[in-house]
Amino acid sequence: MKGIKKRLFLNYLIGVCLVLFSVELILMISIKNYYYKSVEQSLNEKAQSSATFYDQYLNKNYANLSDSLAPLVENNTEQQNIEIQIIDKKGNILLSSGIVSAEKIQTNDFQKALKGEASTWTGNNFDTNEKVMSASNALKDLDSNIIAVIRVVTSLEDVNNLILKYLFLSMTLLIVILICIFISSTILSKTIIEPVREVNDIARKMSKGQFNERINKHYNDEIGELSDTLNYMASEILKAEETKNDFISSVSHELRTPLTAIKGWGETIITGSFEDKEEIEKGLKVILRETDRLKNMVDELLDFSKLEGNKLVLNMEKTDIKEEIEEILRLYDGRAKKERISLQSKFTENIPEFSVDRNRFKQVIINILDNAMKFSPKDSNILINVSTLENELIIEIIDNGYGIAKEDLPKIKDKFFKGNSKKSGSGIGLAVCDKIIKLHGGSLELKSELNKGTNVIIKLRIN
Repeated sequence: MKGIKKRLFLNYLIGVCLVLFSVELILMISIKNYYYKSVEQSLNEKAQSSATFYDQYLNKNYANLSDSLAPLVENNTEQQNIEIQIIDKKGNILLSSGIVSAEKIQTNDFQKALKGEASTWTGNNFDTNEKVMSASNALKDLDSNIIAVIRVVTSLEDVNNLILKYLFLSMTLLIVILICIFISSTILSKTIIEPVREVNDIARKMSKGQFNERINKHYNDEIGELSDTLNYMASEILKAEETKNDFISSVSHELRTPLTAIKGWGETIITGSFEDKEEIEKGLKVILRETDRLKNMVDELLDFSKLEGNKLVLNMEKTDIKEEIEEILRLYDGRAKKERISLQSKFTENIPEFSVDRNRFKQVIINILDNAMKFSPKDSNILINVSTLENELIIEIIDNGYGIAKEDLPKIKDKFFKGNSKKSGSGIGLAVCDKIIKLHGGSLELKSELNKGTNVIIKLRIN
């Protein structure tokens, strides 16, 4: 988790820092450009106005060049931040409101002014090496010939100091923001990592079989959904474990009963305790009946295993449904008479031959009919009603037996479910029937009311 927390924290922090530094850089460039443009505009206006003043007034009123240029410098001596220079065409400073430098002026603004273009220049002063900006404009005689250049120079030190002040303030603000981001990202990463750590810890316990553990849901986000999923999974595993234990207990009991009967009668017959042949035959019949019962239980388990693994292959063939059901009823006729249960059948006319797996179809009908008889009292009725509706074959097995409790009905087709019934059985017969019918492309439905009876409805689509 330390790795995730570190990556999350660093990615968030680096991303925000890049954005903030980019904003800071753009802001400082914008501030610098704004102030430099303001100074440039001011210098250009000063140089232009001075050149215009000379052209309109001084040039006409003074015959001597020096006399005509001097007022341009004298009028600006009080402006401490601005230096006015009058430069001849060779770059020599003729007049200046500041210190006259011996260095020749050859800057870009001067060169362009000699061509009649107003221009500015930013660089370092030759004497003081401080950052300055200058604007130059040509001075012309009455014949419009360039005789000199007026150059307005100002120091950028105050502007740069102001920009540095803004930079300091913005950097201070940036540091404060970064501290806030550091704190918030730490809290954010903790709110993400702590639930993940809890999920991981509980998941490890679950992997060791501690399915009673539950994850506390802190937020309604993806981690919260994961917590709900793991909690649900643990609940379902506990239910499956409980169902499995109930099934093992039930099957063990179901296997023990016939095995006890077989062992008891087998030992009695072997010891020769019976001299009466009829008693021996009775014991052998019990052994045979209980053996068949064991075989049926094992067959159910094998069928269920195949169905769960999708390994059951149907052998489809044209089948006379009416004939198959009547044959099944004949098989149960003796048992029905013994238990005083009335077995009846009803068929609509022209029931078509149907493509089914004959043995699996019989298995389904026998299982449902066996359940109906098992859960019906004496002197009750069971009806098998076969009909067609549009493109469906409908088989209804209706009894007026004990019925199924309302709360058990939604789970009655679940594997291993037996409800509160004390009757023998593995609890997988109906689940097997449901899967077999689904493999045929049909459906199996149950309608039941406690103490009133059950109606099992099988629907198969006619090909």
